[in-house]
Amino acid sequence: MSIPVMFFACDTTFIGPGANCTAGKNVLGGGHVVVAVSGNEAAVSVTANRPSDSDNWSVTGAEDIDVLVGIWSLQAFAPCVTAS
Repeated sequence: MSIPVMFFACDTTFIGPGANCTAGKNVLGGGHVVVAVSGNEAAVSVTANRPSDSDNWSVTGAEDIDVLVGIWSLQAFAPCVTAS
């Protein structure tokens, strides 16, 4: 099993990373991590956390209150297994 991870850091109001399986593998599940480098990570809402197709996991997030968040990151991860 492999676990691809995609990471984005920014100070904008919206980001949407995805974790992609390599050829011949399917996504088994997935998740996310929100980290506020400066500010309050509770002011970031994850608006989607789901498979986008058989080999990709998508996560999107947006700031609730721009002033409190500052620089933040959103990380998507997904375990992948060999397709049968």
